Amino acid sequence: MNKLDEIVDHALVQVSAETIDQLNEMYKFKNIELADFNKLTPDFVGDFDQYIGLADVFISLYEYNTPVVDNRFDPINERKIGVCWTTNLKSPNTEKRSIDPNILKNLDFDLVSLQYGEGYGEQLGLEDYLPKNTLETWNLLDKLDVVVTVDTLVAHLAGLKGIPTLLVINKHLDWRWKYRDQEDDRYSMFYPMVEIVDINDDLNMIINDIL
Repeated sequence: MNKLDEIVDHALVQVSAETIDQLNEMYKFKNIELADFNKLTPDFVGDFDQYIGLADVFISLYEYNTPVVDNRFDPINERKIGVCWTTNLKSPNTEKRSIDPNILKNLDFDLVSLQYGEGYGEQLGLEDYLPKNTLETWNLLDKLDVVVTVDTLVAHLAGLKGIPTLLVINKHLDWRWKYRDQEDDRYSMFYPMVEIVDINDDLNMIINDIL
């Protein structure tokens, strides 16, 4: 964003509310205004020449604190598969983008919950996943062989890492993952290691092929 700050007269970047103060302190922007993405409306951005919807995924990676590494993720003999089955409950498309966690119970691997929040892990008989920050999740992904996730932050982080990832689609696919006329629409247009699969696909077979 420092480059953006140099070439625009005024830019508005949507980020999560809790990162605004931290980012302003870190970067000292001159021409960039940070705004809570939950409060943006068409009227709010109407005075700009161009609007590009960018997620706050990359912004969240920058943290001051050193992450606490959770030793229960240490590699052992079993293949470790990270799983995430629902999106942020505040999202208007949560129901469309989420899947029934029972679908993941049939995976013949050592599952690790990447589903943030208290009470979620027990849905699969796993420990709850409560990382201190996004950077902790970013580092813990290195200890996984494959990630199976819905369209949420975890998918972007795993994609950035280049970890083999299955993006499970239920009823809704955000256009940003691929174009309709993309030659090979099985894979994300942005992350070559993210394979887009249908909720009815044989996840076990696909994971075995990847491994």
